[in-house]
Amino acid sequence: MPGPSQASVEAALAAFALGAVTASAPPELFTEVFPWPVRAHRGWPLPASLNTSLAAEALTITVRAKPGTWRETTRWPSRWRTSPVTPGLTVTVAGDTATFAGTGGDGQIAGVAADGQGWVYRSRAGDTAELVASSLAQLVIPGRLAIASGASVRLPGATDLLARTGADAVASREKRRQEQVFEIVLWCPDPLARDWAGALIDFAVSETPFLDVDGEACRLLGRGVSDDDGTETARLYKREVELLVEYPTLEQATQPTMLFGIVVQDGSAQGEAFG
Repeated sequence: MPGPSQASVEAALAAFALGAVTASAPPELFTEVFPWPVRAHRGWPLPASLNTSLAAEALTITVRAKPGTWRETTRWPSRWRTSPVTPGLTVTVAGDTATFAGTGGDGQIAGVAADGQGWVYRSRAGDTAELVASSLAQLVIPGRLAIASGASVRLPGATDLLARTGADAVASREKRRQEQVFEIVLWCPDPLARDWAGALIDFAVSETPFLDVDGEACRLLGRGVSDDDGTETARLYKREVELLVEYPTLEQATQPTMLFGIVVQDGSAQGEAFG
């Protein structure tokens, strides 16, 4: 998925809240482990499921976007950012022979070039170095002699052999930035569970200025806390924690890799572009 969305922010907040409550408590808050069973999920709880949890003296945490709080905050130009990918294939050249190592995969390419000509093979998942060498030899043979042996391909007579590997890069750019308030709701069987879980989540928020969502650092700010004891007769004690999250909407694209480019010498092009 190309970057954060409302759904992935909700999922990240649910995991964040669950981790805050079930992880080892900071000693400045509690020395004991949170004793109540806990589960967390997106959306609003089903009454039957919530009643079962409360009867079992368990805590339910839900996360949802608060209606009417979305606001666009775009303020930077949209520029492409490229994340280089290290190929699983490597290659070395000795004289007229190129020897490959490693494993190929989707998005990887391997190639050889000699005497102004180039040949590039786009590998597939699970391709071995031997298969890559053999496939390149088959591409070369219609134009000149090539001999594959194991993970090596030899071009007899080549005096300027080049061999390279590469991988397509993933590029992304920020199309829009927005902020939205999300509600973390604690559905607790008693006031003590609510106060304990609330303190743990509040501490975690204070320690987390940015929340990782789909690999993006999203700004996290507290926006208020409120309790609801109106349903205490049903043994339900609720706390709503409102958090403002700013996150980007991204566009992603795959950028092919060029193995052999155009060389310009004395104002004229020497050779061709391959890959």
